[in-house]
Amino acid sequence: MAAIEVENLVKQYGKRTALDGVSFSIEEGETFGYLGPNGAGKTTTIRILTGMTQATSGTARILSHDIRSDTIRAKRYLGAPRQIGCSTCSTCPTGKTTRCGGSQKG
Repeated sequence: MAAIEVENLVKQYGKRTALDGVSFSIEEGETFGYLGPNGAGKTTTIRILTGMTQATSGTARILSHDIRSDTIRAKRYLGAPRQIGCSTCSTCPTGKTTRCGGSQKG
């Protein structure tokens, strides 16, 4: 059984296509590197896999759990650390995380 399966993943932001039919499979215990140039869609793919954003079309599964229809179970098996920061904090006029102590996202 594949640990992560991605099939024909597409993500569009308005007229801009960030992912265009990305597919791959990672088997349990396999070491996998996801490399590419800036703007290739690496971060967008990870954001979809972690449930931070939804794909326009296509499927992504974590241990057979669909990230869209079975999000809670899928995320339970994905070891993605939460991000600490205050990029959306409106109380930090300078944008420095040390001023407000940060907030959790995810």
